Amino acid sequence: MSDTATEVRSESGHEKEPGRGWSFLDMVLAVVLGGIAGVIAILLFRLGAALAHAHFTRIQTLAIASTLLYAGIALGVWLLVVRRRRVGWGALGLRPVSPAYGLLALGAFVALEIVNVIVAYGMTAALGQFKNPQVAQITAGGRISESDFVWLLIMVAVVAPIVEETVFRGMFYRYLRARTGIVVAVLLSAAVFAAAHGLPILLPLLFTTGIALAIVAQVSDSIIPSMIVHGLNNGLFTLILYASLHAAR
Repeated sequence: MSDTATEVRSESGHEKEPGRGWSFLDMVLAVVLGGIAGVIAILLFRLGAALAHAHFTRIQTLAIASTLLYAGIALGVWLLVVRRRRVGWGALGLRPVSPAYGLLALGAFVALEIVNVIVAYGMTAALGQFKNPQVAQITAGGRISESDFVWLLIMVAVVAPIVEETVFRGMFYRYLRARTGIVVAVLLSAAVFAAAHGLPILLPLLFTTGIALAIVAQVSDSIIPSMIVHGLNNGLFTLILYASLHAAR
């Protein structure tokens, strides 16, 4: 990985290492204010749906609301980091890669699933059988129709990976890497990624996932391969959830 591949040019024309073009406060404001914008968008959507007497299923409403929240956060990153600091999306890792990194993403996805199976087995041995709280959050004990599955898949496997990788591996990981080094940045960004999901029982699985995604982003010097791995991982979860609910009929 060449030094020039990891450099961006500031407004003054001087080259900077990615991650040094924005501050910790920039990141906090981008997520918090972007999240507030997303919540406002959700409220407007609910108001508009009520006034128009539009009907959405619970899962469709969840998918739309989540997408609006993610869109607000993405807007916050664009306004407060990319635009305000004039660093460019490439500084956050949104840069094209060679097709070879597509194979890297597929290999990393397979390796991640193997590791997650091992971690889940260890958690079961230590804690006994446990339920993934995300299942209850999504289904509320009900079924998932085919149309609901499509809505859910788009949000979980496309929208969420794009925005989460931009925030955690693009903005946060690169910020840490420029100040602490690769190992600390990988571990700390993975820990924050796991904690941000607010699901204590899943912390070990989310932590190992965060490590894998950070390594992929580091090796490829791009967050596009980590988006692919993240999307495949989430898509597999959604597919298994849909299949298991229908098999239980």
